[in-house]
Amino acid sequence: MHSPPTPTLGLAAAAAVGVSVLAAAAAAAAAASAYRKAAAVASSKATRARVTAIFIHPIKSCAALPLPSAWVGPCGFEFDRQWIVYAVKKGELQTMMTLRDLPRMALIHPRLVFDDPESSNAPGAYSRGGHLALSAPGMAQDLVVPFRSSFEGLKATSIEVFNDTVSAIDEGDVAAKWLSTFLQVEVRLFVKDPRVARTLDERHTPDDTAFTYRPQTAFSDVFPFLLASTESLSDVNRRLSTMDNPAPEVGMRNFRPNLVVGPDTTTTPGSASGKGSDAAVTGPALGAYDEESWRTIRVSGHRFYVASRCLRCEIPGVDPVLGTSSSSSAITRALSRFRRVDPGAPLESCFGMHAAAAETEFRVAVGDPVVVDSFDTSHNMKVGIWRPVKSAVQQ
Repeated sequence: MHSPPTPTLGLAAAAAVGVSVLAAAAAAAAAASAYRKAAAVASSKATRARVTAIFIHPIKSCAALPLPSAWVGPCGFEFDRQWIVYAVKKGELQTMMTLRDLPRMALIHPRLVFDDPESSNAPGAYSRGGHLALSAPGMAQDLVVPFRSSFEGLKATSIEVFNDTVSAIDEGDVAAKWLSTFLQVEVRLFVKDPRVARTLDERHTPDDTAFTYRPQTAFSDVFPFLLASTESLSDVNRRLSTMDNPAPEVGMRNFRPNLVVGPDTTTTPGSASGKGSDAAVTGPALGAYDEESWRTIRVSGHRFYVASRCLRCEIPGVDPVLGTSSSSSAITRALSRFRRVDPGAPLESCFGMHAAAAETEFRVAVGDPVVVDSFDTSHNMKVGIWRPVKSAVQQ
């Protein structure tokens, strides 16, 4: 196959492009510097917060499922991003499908149905039986995907999720036909193979001695938890509405976090999940982007390590209710005006923080207290704060 000819620019055009890139980088660096100075002041005292929402997304890029509480397993909240949709062409696997490719995926709504209604009251519900049910507009019947009683002896398929090769199990022809019919493109559905761990980027997590299990994730982009703040979302919408060309308001579901925190407006100490003994936290109330200066936190008394900022593509511009992307470019451009704050990725917009739990088999509930144990204002996507890569530090 012949490569296409390489485009060329005249000297003047090339110079203009170079100036544009340098100007964008300089603006991003200035924004990051201003942010870090503000964060250093804001992080001098503990911040109090509460869990205000929990979402899981059983199938990557399909609709969110809000929950009053969720159990933490080896890959984060149980059932979160446990399945993935993959494109197929002439019987060959092509690439994972997300809202970037198929905004209609937002219209596929999941439900978890357990054989034992009490299964959700203890960790490991998948292994005790049930099924994933999917519904979508225009589909005459729901799709039922049974939970597997065992993965022993099953043939695994290696699929690519960004830069990782992940072991997965094909959920069969019935699931493939249902999804292909609705999405109008040939796809197959895979469930994460629990026999093979997809480990985390070591730059952004402590070493394994800081965990009681092997830290990993399923089909999330990079980390098992994505933490977002209601105060940060409010600031985003305030800025969007005051721009010269205002972008549409966005909701928390546009950013697809699984753990949402907000100001602690309660006066009652303790944990809604019934575990943990954290009293109401003293100190300043939660402010916009405070989470970007956190290093370690406790949620319901259990430690989480804050890993890195979440770099944003055009998915926040996909309407999670309508399954359309008509506002995607406007929101992406707007975010680039004020959310390029990570010194390791100066041309990328950021919202939310990745995290990993220090242990498993505990439950987090809406209303649980969030306690900030330590701060770090040097979050850097390229270098990391936990185990910086030497080559990245030296560059």
